[in-house]
Amino acid sequence: MNKKNVCLTIHSLASSGGEERMCTVLANALIHRDYNVIVVTLNQCEKEKTTFKLEKSIKRYTCVKNNIERKLFSYSFLKKIPLIRYKHILDKHKVDVIIDVDIHQSLVTTKVTKGTAIKVISWDHFNYERFAIRWSHDIMLDCFNSGEVDKLVVLTETDKKNFIEKEHLPKHFVECIYNPSPLQSDGFISHKEKKVLSVGRLTEQKGFDLLLKAWNLVEKEIGDWQLEIVGSGVDEGKLKEMIKELHLSNVTISPFTDDIKSKYANASIYCLPSRTEGFGLVVVEAATMSVPSVAFACGGPEEIICDGENGFLVESENHRMMAEKMIVLMRNKKLREQMSNNCYEWAKKFQIENIIENWTRLIEAL
Repeated sequence: MNKKNVCLTIHSLASSGGEERMCTVLANALIHRDYNVIVVTLNQCEKEKTTFKLEKSIKRYTCVKNNIERKLFSYSFLKKIPLIRYKHILDKHKVDVIIDVDIHQSLVTTKVTKGTAIKVISWDHFNYERFAIRWSHDIMLDCFNSGEVDKLVVLTETDKKNFIEKEHLPKHFVECIYNPSPLQSDGFISHKEKKVLSVGRLTEQKGFDLLLKAWNLVEKEIGDWQLEIVGSGVDEGKLKEMIKELHLSNVTISPFTDDIKSKYANASIYCLPSRTEGFGLVVVEAATMSVPSVAFACGGPEEIICDGENGFLVESENHRMMAEKMIVLMRNKKLREQMSNNCYEWAKKFQIENIIENWTRLIEAL
């Protein structure tokens, strides 16, 4: 039996966030399962590079060719042009299933799939709490309830329960599929480096200002550990200024790297200071590399971290408690080693070969 033709639709692949990474990981995994896969970016110019690499057999299309078009298409009388291009791409490849990477892409997708046999999966990369307060809440609910979207995929069982109970969506409509770890390790890794790692976009949501406040308390107690923040974003200047104001001497901010695996390999503790997080993919990445995490209980991490076993969960935005838990791990080598081993064993369920089974089952059931 021939496998279905699948299109992953995303706003852009030019950034280095979780959505972009997961889009690439899923597309590559589906290709290896013999699906015909294309990726459509709705707002990425043709010459803009993608951050994460797609397999060569995956064709990427964009509905916007250049910055001039991007500006022109903001005018109402020209907005149909990218939709026409999108529809042409879908027809050309005889697409059976669209996976919208971010539920808001479905507001576009359903305009071009109406009246067709194409099935639409809307993939939420945030969490229910964020969905509930967003301006688009009512519009997205109408989109889900209209029957134009066939499945809603969420990242945690908690979110699945909330969408069903609080938004009254049918149980069969909402599916929980965890994000897979993009990293693979060859075995358990023993860590001796006195380094704490944190990775992500330098924005308010990711909470690196809270991490620096916590680290200010850590440095007053422990002077031989280093903190490395890996990422870039609009808050980079503000964070560097904060480092100066707090007179922090053991903190570095490094740009995003293609070799993020080596960053995890050279750290003994991972820290997730996000104010809100749909899943917390970085925690899974860290665990894959045998690194325990200290994370705010901000949504997704509560379903990933078993508090006291493979890391510590901390009250949301409580930077003092975060500092306390980091210090506990720094001072207790035996506890770190125990948590590292637990992380490695626990992370196996997030390997791509296990997660892709859920995706193929879902696609074939539509």
